[in-house]
Amino acid sequence: MQPRNEYLMKTEETTSSIMRSRMTTRWLAGVVLLLQTTAFVGNLAAAESAPFPGKKSEWNGYARYDFSVDGKPVLVVAPKTPATGRPWVWHGEFFGHKPAPDIALLGQGFHIVYMRVPNMLGAPRAVKHWDAFYKELTEKYGFAKKAALVGLSRGGLYCYNWAAANPKKVACIYGDAPVCDFRSWPGGMGKGKGSPRDWQLVLETYGFKSEAEALAYARNPVDNLEPLAKAGVPLLHVYGEADKVVPWDENTGVIAERYRKLGGSIKLIAKPGIGHHPHGLKDSTPIVEFIAKHAAVKRSVQAKPVKKLILPGESFLINGRPAFILWPPEEKRQKPQPWILYAPTLPGLPDRHEIWMHEQFLAAGVAVAGIDIGEAHGSPAGQKHFTALYRELTGERGFAAKPCLLGRSRGGVWVSSWAVHNADKVAGLAGIYPVFDLRSYPGVKRAAPAYGLKPAELDATLDQHNPIANIHVLAKAKVPVFIIHGDSDKVVPLKDNSAMFVERYKQAKAGDIVELVVAEGQGHNYWPGFFHCQKLIDFAIRRAKSESH
Repeated sequence: MQPRNEYLMKTEETTSSIMRSRMTTRWLAGVVLLLQTTAFVGNLAAAESAPFPGKKSEWNGYARYDFSVDGKPVLVVAPKTPATGRPWVWHGEFFGHKPAPDIALLGQGFHIVYMRVPNMLGAPRAVKHWDAFYKELTEKYGFAKKAALVGLSRGGLYCYNWAAANPKKVACIYGDAPVCDFRSWPGGMGKGKGSPRDWQLVLETYGFKSEAEALAYARNPVDNLEPLAKAGVPLLHVYGEADKVVPWDENTGVIAERYRKLGGSIKLIAKPGIGHHPHGLKDSTPIVEFIAKHAAVKRSVQAKPVKKLILPGESFLINGRPAFILWPPEEKRQKPQPWILYAPTLPGLPDRHEIWMHEQFLAAGVAVAGIDIGEAHGSPAGQKHFTALYRELTGERGFAAKPCLLGRSRGGVWVSSWAVHNADKVAGLAGIYPVFDLRSYPGVKRAAPAYGLKPAELDATLDQHNPIANIHVLAKAKVPVFIIHGDSDKVVPLKDNSAMFVERYKQAKAGDIVELVVAEGQGHNYWPGFFHCQKLIDFAIRRAKSESH
């Protein structure tokens, strides 16, 4: 049940009367409770559930499904909205370790999958199980015909052996300190210490009659690259130069030299002084961009826009991420073009509840733009996509050098984190029940993967990353702020977020440039007063235009 359209279009004066009306507030609160129960808490975007069987659970805010294929346990993590062609990432081993790239790719519409065959070390039997899983995903669930393979450590044996047998089914391979020759690990026939237990598994699972037969085996990944080179499969390897478990020169080094001689493309990212651990990169952007570039299913000319818009504008990709611009009428555009940087741009946002607000911005000649960074929670990786959009608009499209930032809900973390590191590029900051404290939402545990950290590591360095701990930077830069927040908000509590933001501004002697409007009796909801707040609209327009003249 929603308020009538004519009710939604009332003026600010009517909105004020709503705030004073207890009966109306109670009625709206009932609507809010229903909305929160069915759709709102945690994510305003509607999740598109994949029709997978088995047990359903949550993994970093996404739906996870555990079931069996070919007698082996498998799992699929589904994005909120699958990307065109249903692209996917397939882990050879150690699913869930260093998940930042997976989380970012889920935000781009990729599925993440894993089949548990841990003691087969890429043997022919493992390849056959993988064949069955591939068939299940592509034929029954419509997954893309080419998968992005991720081979972490021993997972390299699974990925490369399956890829060599199925080169036309592989979009790309990302190897993270990957095992590419079982004589190196677990055999320990080179510089590495090896693993006697796992070496025995190699002998058993591959069916070797003797160790000599295993050593003479000529179908290790380092020996079987020609099918991949002929198919044009791009490779990315990340490795530690001091790796004593899986020595890089016996694995990645050999792969690189031989693959290039075969005409194949491989990119190497070395980590000086790093051993086999930690895996991954502190900033996983190169990994995400590599997979997104090569595994995303290309759209046809007739394809729909990358993002459905609530008002006239255009949608496009920046760094492989869906971005958008809502354009003012042609006669009201300016040079430089004043604009509002909006967040969170998720598949369902901006939504219909905000239409009137954005119409006021456009009518005033102010454009609105945003980019979907996924559930990045203000992390450096997410900020880089904001910067990419900023550079595109200011450097290529004639937009003003300083936008006004507008963060709704979790969008508050998006914009305030970027603002703290780019205060000289911000004309103003506006918020609708915005998040400023990661502890409040989504919580340190859920935010940590986006930062490439364990929860304890993020907690120990929280002041470095948490926007609320760095508000003084914006106050010092004299960035004006306007916020509206409900005093009954249980999802993003007023006290720990907007009220604390104002307090930090006052402590920095900048209280005269921050205003907080408290909506009495309102929670984290669709109450029209949030999106019809004339003061917020006037503030955002004024600040956006302040740098365009």
